[in-house]
Amino acid sequence: MSKNDSKESIGADSPQRKSSTERLAKSRAPPETGNGERSPSQPSDPPYADYDEDLAEIKSMALCESIEEYVDNGEQQHIPLLLRPKPNWWVRVRPGQNFQMLFGVVRDEDRGIFVISQQVLPKIEELCDTVRRRVFRLGITSTGVRFIWATPLSDDNAWNKTHCEIATQAEREWVFMQSDRACEQYRSRKGLIDKRPEWPSEPFVKTIARAVPKEFRIVSMDHPFVQKLQGLAY
Repeated sequence: MSKNDSKESIGADSPQRKSSTERLAKSRAPPETGNGERSPSQPSDPPYADYDEDLAEIKSMALCESIEEYVDNGEQQHIPLLLRPKPNWWVRVRPGQNFQMLFGVVRDEDRGIFVISQQVLPKIEELCDTVRRRVFRLGITSTGVRFIWATPLSDDNAWNKTHCEIATQAEREWVFMQSDRACEQYRSRKGLIDKRPEWPSEPFVKTIARAVPKEFRIVSMDHPFVQKLQGLAY
């Protein structure tokens, strides 16, 4: 595990994690009317019935490192899931709470990033101390490659704080993100790119479903990665 990743870890019962999770959940909820009910005028997540089983699974779970093959004949076939943008990418982030979803993730050095269902997340956290809680956001590069940016939930250290600040900055302008190991934080540069990002019309949950193949979704304790953690698979 890298120095950066170790700094992004948050304890399972950490007050910072709980408060951050509560803030995110509260910010996505529509305001209440005078009688205590949610205002019907506010947009809400589409009902599960609008999606196939694959998309419903991704919604129920909510709480690839090269781009050469991501674009084929003008249509992006694969959406990479990244803990941070590539060092040579100029990026934007789609603004709005409707384009943020909270997930538990864990990285396997051999295979990549696994996304953990909320139903088994507490058990996985007991087995593995590298589990993170990440806010998935929709990003796009200056060359038009879309990706899911898994940003930290907490801002309890300089790495996480500057990471979140740069992701928010990217909602307004093109940015270039890089590590400053001497100061133990991330830094950004503002780009002079004169074009608007072209966002997809598909629902955000569908983009996430395409970024996370089924074999990278941990929805039960029978998953091969969990068995590996328990010494039952190699």
